[in-house]
Amino acid sequence: MASIPSGKFFRWSLRALAAVLLLLGLAADWLGIGEPGFGERQALLVLAGALLLAISFLRFERNFGSAYATVAVLLLNTVLGFLLLNVAIATGFALTDALRWTRPPERGLEPFLLRLPVARLARAAGSGLWRRSVPTLALDDGHLAQIYPGWSRQRVEELLEETRQRSLRFDPYTQFREKPFQGKYVNVVEPGLRWVREQGPWPMAPGAHNVWVLGGSTTFGYGLPDGETIPSFLQKSLRRRYPGAAIRVYNFGQGYFYSAQELALLQALLAAGSAAPEVAVFLDGINEHQREPFYSDYLRELIRSPWTALWSRGEPPSLDSGEVVVERWLRHQRLAAAVCAAYGVKPLFVWQPAPNWRYDLRYHLLWWNRGEAPPRSGKPIFGDAPAYAAMESMRAHHPERFGRNFLWLGELQERVRRPLYVDRLHYTAAFSREIAERITDHIQQGL
Repeated sequence: MASIPSGKFFRWSLRALAAVLLLLGLAADWLGIGEPGFGERQALLVLAGALLLAISFLRFERNFGSAYATVAVLLLNTVLGFLLLNVAIATGFALTDALRWTRPPERGLEPFLLRLPVARLARAAGSGLWRRSVPTLALDDGHLAQIYPGWSRQRVEELLEETRQRSLRFDPYTQFREKPFQGKYVNVVEPGLRWVREQGPWPMAPGAHNVWVLGGSTTFGYGLPDGETIPSFLQKSLRRRYPGAAIRVYNFGQGYFYSAQELALLQALLAAGSAAPEVAVFLDGINEHQREPFYSDYLRELIRSPWTALWSRGEPPSLDSGEVVVERWLRHQRLAAAVCAAYGVKPLFVWQPAPNWRYDLRYHLLWWNRGEAPPRSGKPIFGDAPAYAAMESMRAHHPERFGRNFLWLGELQERVRRPLYVDRLHYTAAFSREIAERITDHIQQGL
C-alpha cells in the first residue's frame, strides 16, 4: 500500500517537470533562451517535455492493453472535444454574423485547417473580433447625402463594407499590397490593380497611351466605387481632352503606401516584365510622415518571435519634422525620376490635398470625434500639417528643386465651403473628379 502514494507522487512529479519544460520551450523568447524565434533549443525543450508527459501516462500502467486503452481514450476525447469546440464556435459565429456583430470570412483558397472555425477565432482575436463602427454611417441622412449624393444608406453601407473589410497580402518588394477581390463596388486583380471605369487590359496592349497612377489609399479610392476614384476620373478626363486617342489609366493605389513603397512597386512591376507606361503619376503627401512601411513593427516582431508578434499593435512612428519629411520625399522623387528616365516614362509628382492643411474643418463632417461638434466660430478652423508647411516654405524659397513635373495641390480646397471627405482622410467622388482634372491640366500643359 505504501508504494501507491509514492508512485502517484513520482507520476505527478514527472508531469510537473514536463509542464516546466514545455513552458520553457514555448516561452523561450520571453525568457531569452536560445536565438529569437523557435530554434533548436526551444524544440528540444518542447520534445523533452512531450516525452516526459507521455511517459507519465504510460510508465505506470499494469500492462500494454490498459496503456493502449488509456491512450485511445485520450485521443478519442481530444478529437471529440476538438470537433465539439469547432461546432460551438461555428454556431456562435453564425449567430454573430447574422446579427452583423462580426464579419464573415473572405472567400479564399486557404488550406482546410485555416478555414476551421477555431482558426477563424484565432485570426479574429488577433485582428479584432467585432465589427468596427464606421463613423460615416453614424451621420444623419442629410449629412450622409452631402458626401454620397444620390446614394441610399444601404448602398453606402455595402460600399464601405467592401472597402474596409478586405485584407491585404504580403509582398516581397513592398511589404504588402492590395489583395485580389471581386465585389459589387470594389474590384482588384493581379498585380494589386484596382479597376477603373472601362478598364484596359492587363498586361497592357501595345500602341495605347498607358498611364499608371501610384499612391496610397486616396489613390486606391477608399470609400468610393471603382468608377469614381481619381484614376478613373483621370482616364475619363484625358479621353475627353484627347478624343480618339487610346488612353488607358491603371490604378496602382495601395492602402498605407508612401513614396518609398511606390518606388518599390514601380520597380517590381517593371522588373517582372511589364511594358512601361507612357506616364506615371505619383500621388503623395498624406502618408509621407511615416518613418517606415505601415506593418514594419509587426514584421520585425514576427521575425524576432512568432509567439509575441500577435500582440504587436504599433503603427509606424512619424518622422521628426516636416523638413525631414520633404527632404526624404525629394530623394525618393529623384530615384523615381531616374527609373522612369531609364524606361522612357514621363513622371508627374503630385502633392495631394490633406484635410488638415488649408481646409476649413468646420465643413469636415468626420474630422471631429463622434458626438463632438465643430467649435462655434465665425473664423475658419485649420489643422496643422508640418510636412505641408515645410513643403510650402521650400517651394517658395527653392522652387528649382521641384521642376516642371511637380504639381502642388495642397491649396486646392482652401476656399471650398462644403464637405470633401467621406471619412477623416479619403475624398468624395466630386473632390476626386476635381483632383483628376487638375492632374489632366498639368499633363496637357507640361507632359
